[in-house]
Amino acid sequence: MSSSYLRNVAIASVFALITGLCTGTAASNARADAACLAATQASYTVMIPGRPFAVRELPDAVTAFVSINPETPVQVPGIAVLKCTSGRFVYTHTIPLSPQPTGLALTPDGKLLIVADDSYIAFLRTDRFSEDSTNAITYVKAERGDIEDDDAGAIYVSVTPDGRYAFVSEEQAGTLTVVDLVKAEATGPKNAIVGDISVGDSPITTLFSSDGKTLYGTIERASQRLGYPRSCRTEGADPGDTMRFPPGAVFSLDLATAERASGATLRFAASQCSTVRMALVPGEGRAWVTNRASGSVSLFDLEKLAESPESSRVTDIAVGSNPVPVAVTRDGRYVLAGITNRFGPGGATAGRIAVIDNHTTRIVGSIPVGKFPRDFSYGREPTLFLSNNRSDSITVFNENLIPSLITSPSPFHKPPKKRI
Repeated sequence: MSSSYLRNVAIASVFALITGLCTGTAASNARADAACLAATQASYTVMIPGRPFAVRELPDAVTAFVSINPETPVQVPGIAVLKCTSGRFVYTHTIPLSPQPTGLALTPDGKLLIVADDSYIAFLRTDRFSEDSTNAITYVKAERGDIEDDDAGAIYVSVTPDGRYAFVSEEQAGTLTVVDLVKAEATGPKNAIVGDISVGDSPITTLFSSDGKTLYGTIERASQRLGYPRSCRTEGADPGDTMRFPPGAVFSLDLATAERASGATLRFAASQCSTVRMALVPGEGRAWVTNRASGSVSLFDLEKLAESPESSRVTDIAVGSNPVPVAVTRDGRYVLAGITNRFGPGGATAGRIAVIDNHTTRIVGSIPVGKFPRDFSYGREPTLFLSNNRSDSITVFNENLIPSLITSPSPFHKPPKKRI
């Protein structure tokens, strides 16, 4: 990373007594080599005390973490801990963590949980949670953000497959902050910030290619310097309102170039309006994204994204009001897009998942879920987690049994629009 990206960071270490993670309030009888699912159960719901954002499961498939924020004055922001008991996850307790935890990522060995925490990046050592003292939650001040709060808006985080680096998306700052996790382990996070990469307004999802050489991501609103037309209205505005903003976008970052003095090699491709989440199709070199303001999902060819970005968008499919989370089942059969109605009439109502055939790119049905489905996360196969933000719940799916949950096709379905 060039020195121009380097910045000063503020650090505050908060030591907390966090007990019960290894024992929990419920005894765990899950096998460490099995998913926390009953063999014949297609899905179940876990209630938690707060509005969930992201879920991450430890490699042993016995413990999972959920970032939550308060819905009521008696609740606190933090990391909810789930334990597997008799083939089901149950909530045990919450580790307080301020100010606003959202995106989560674990290192491959599961020992470090990195949290995108609004103005901060938080580091939690999961292998120390059973100790009686000196449990360390370390905060690093994120990049400078908006003028009023100096809030970077750290919202999402991903870790490279080798566990060396973390990339944190900062929504307000429009940057990706790169953290050297090896250095953080050796000397503490204070000097582990490698630098920042400017990508455009409101970067959200980041995902790594299976070989770890490329980082893919979404941008809610593309930078004006990319020259895209103003084709998007303010979300929730009247259909006759002025087109004020450029569309969202996807990007690819060649990690081998990230430390060049001339800067990282980034490629951008326009999507539709307010592009927020992304899911990679296993083994196919393609990715699906949700366009929240356009009520659609888009399919991208990742090889073309690197070589000829303007032709990388393959198709757009209307799925319903304000889709946010998206996942592709690990067998490559289905695309799952969560419909939220977040900015629609009446606000967030009972949610549903639009189910798309990944090969025909046609909607085949839907699955009812809680209010404001917000983020998917893969657990031990075939476990798939979904956070239902306004229902204070997590849905745990068995991917193998998803066909049994599908109801009739979505009423919002329109034929996919192919792009030449």
